[in-house]
Order: sequence, then structure tokens, then C-alpha cells
Amino acid sequence: QAAGKLIPQPEYYALLMIREIGTGTFTPVDNSDAPTLRAYALRSGNKLKVVLDNLQDPAKFGDRQVTVKLDGRFGHADFIRMTGPSLDATTGIKLAGNTVSNDGSFPAITRTPIKVKGSTLTMTIPAASATLVTLSP
Repeated sequence: QAAGKLIPQPEYYALLMIREIGTGTFTPVDNSDAPTLRAYALRSGNKLKVVLDNLQDPAKFGDRQVTVKLDGRFGHADFIRMTGPSLDATTGIKLAGNTVSNDGSFPAITRTPIKVKGSTLTMTIPAASATLVTLSP
């Protein structure tokens, strides 16, 4: 808080991302990159939403390519990403490239399409980021 003004913290951006996940049933994913990459999946109807948390420090590591084996076959996918300058940052956080404005509003989230084929997802994940991938048949 600066001079009576509220400032969004990383947890607020995480809550905005969780809102995008929605509801469903947890489903297993095969993640061979643990413990520095956490992978979680939620199925809702014919959609699968996968959260990939890269816990590597950007001061020591760059982007990394990850492969996750999925529970099902998919042909379409898009993603949004929460990023920050470090793992313990309290400023400079962005969700889908945007920040919360001074009046507390947040713009509509724009999703980035990615290619997916079958039951394997391969993508590049920046250090100190969380990525939400939405997959459909």
C-alpha cells in the first residue's frame, strides 16, 4: 500500500488465473521434470486444463522446454501465463501480459494458441512463471 492506495500482490494475479481454470475433476499428468516443474490438470467435459508452474529462478535459468503426457488426445490448445521478475517478486507481475490498472480493473484475457497433437504437450516455459493451457479435441 502506497499513500492509502492498494497495490495488487502476486496472490491476486494467481486468483485471476484460478478463475480462468474453472471447475472440474483433477486428472493425472505425467511430469518427468518434477520438482522444479509442477504440473496439475483438471478435466471439465471434453476440455483439459493443465497448469505448469516453473519453480526455477530466472537469475540462474532461462526458458525450458517441457513435455507433459496428457490424459486423452487433443487437437486444439491455447494458454495464458503469469510471469514475474523473480520467484519472490512482489512487483512486476503480469497475467497474459497485463497488469491490474490503478483503478483495480483488469483487461479481458487474450489467449495464445499453441499446437498440440495427440496426447503429448510440448512447450517452452519461462523460469518463475505459471502457465495455464486449455486443451480440447
